[in-house]
Amino acid sequence: MPTPPLPIKKPSSPLGRKLRRARSKAGLTQLALAHKSGYKGPDAGAHICRIEAGAQKPQLETLIRISKALGIELGELV
Repeated sequence: MPTPPLPIKKPSSPLGRKLRRARSKAGLTQLALAHKSGYKGPDAGAHICRIEAGAQKPQLETLIRISKALGIELGELV
């Protein structure tokens, strides 16, 4: 059974704000970005949600995959 979506919160970290802005500009949902970044499974979108909310600090490899999926340079996120 899929994990229920997390409540929508404003990003609380600079990384979260930059990620949300870039994702919105790219026209992607959290789930679509997660899939495009290589995350699969029922809670893939929640992974991006947690990063945007500042609840999870991603590893460098994760940020590289996300920036490639968004078509932006890593420096635009960090």
